[in-house]
Amino acid sequence: MRILQVNKKFPYPLHDGESIAVTSIAKGLSEAGALVDLFALNTLKHYYAYDKARVPEELRHYEHIMTATVDTSVSYLKLILDMPTRKCYQVNRFYDRGVARALEDQLGQQSYDVYQMESLFVTPYLPVFRSYGTGLLVYRAHNLEFEIWSQLARFAGSLRSKVLERLAQKLKGYEARIINTFDLVLATSEADRQKMIDLGCYKPVITIPIGMAPILRNVKPVHTSGRTFTLGFLGSMDWLPNYHGINWFINEVFPGLIRRIPTVRLLVAGRGGHKLQHVTYKGILWLGEVEDSRSFLHQVDALIVPLFAGSGTRVKILEALSMGIPVISTSLGAAGLSLTEESQWLKAETGDEFVLQVRRLVQDQDLRSKLTNEGPKWIAANHDTGTIGGKLYSKYYKMLSPE
Repeated sequence: MRILQVNKKFPYPLHDGESIAVTSIAKGLSEAGALVDLFALNTLKHYYAYDKARVPEELRHYEHIMTATVDTSVSYLKLILDMPTRKCYQVNRFYDRGVARALEDQLGQQSYDVYQMESLFVTPYLPVFRSYGTGLLVYRAHNLEFEIWSQLARFAGSLRSKVLERLAQKLKGYEARIINTFDLVLATSEADRQKMIDLGCYKPVITIPIGMAPILRNVKPVHTSGRTFTLGFLGSMDWLPNYHGINWFINEVFPGLIRRIPTVRLLVAGRGGHKLQHVTYKGILWLGEVEDSRSFLHQVDALIVPLFAGSGTRVKILEALSMGIPVISTSLGAAGLSLTEESQWLKAETGDEFVLQVRRLVQDQDLRSKLTNEGPKWIAANHDTGTIGGKLYSKYYKMLSPE
């Protein structure tokens, strides 16, 4: 079985959830026996200078890797002109005729059994696959994009809120139309699978969770020091839900937290941190974009996930759990994961609740030990890369096999 995986950006380095989700499922499929090629848009915003003579170890499960450069910079004029139409500029800006020609050339040289599209933003290239390919068309939905925009609208000012809500409705209409043009839809959680059905998807939809590679399962020793207790936040501040979440935590929660627990410090890692670096509270350290999320997580005693908007599965929570690092999250941050409160994670919805949960972790070693031990066990039972890849391989095999 030969599979072409198509992604909206080059999935390396593995310092964000999307890259981990994309490479882990490819690795699982490869381990199951599939030959997996990668075709990635190489956007100017997330450009990676790929050298086929020096393939990173984490990408060596791919048979071939192809990239095509595309400029996805936002044109506000085009955005405004598209507002009254059914066109979806947020998606269409990822289309480039040069990329389409590169895909046509590749499909002319190599046939595939499965085309696995990893993002709504690569769906403008569907006509190429229909014209030049004969394999299964598969859409892997990492989240429901319209939900994110709709949630962000609730936090915006009146005029901006109306614009965001209009964009959300356009995205919703596009997603509802596009999902039924595929042969199979993959959701990353059972909750998202149901949302796809509620959106009107009548094509087969199955749940394929995000896998965690074994290299992530290095259990962090339980914090025993009575001195500094380090909280970590990991996420790109270019993504608005992350920006709003950490901005709220730093300005509304952290000042009171450090007054109550002076031994606490906060490490913030992720692209776009310069937008908040004017905040200079004592105890906050800005690390910027990190090359290796695992190395960052080894520096922290607990991960905070103060998210109030978003969709899909938070891969950073899976990473932390796989390493035995306690997680404090809003319920939306942990949405889509069948986690048990007090066993695999701690819930906090308000500033006071975040302070309370941090205090518990600092003071209660038994609680820390429980979370540290239960996280990796839960990951092994629910998110093993090999098991998930094998399940998807079997599904493809059945769909490709004659009756």
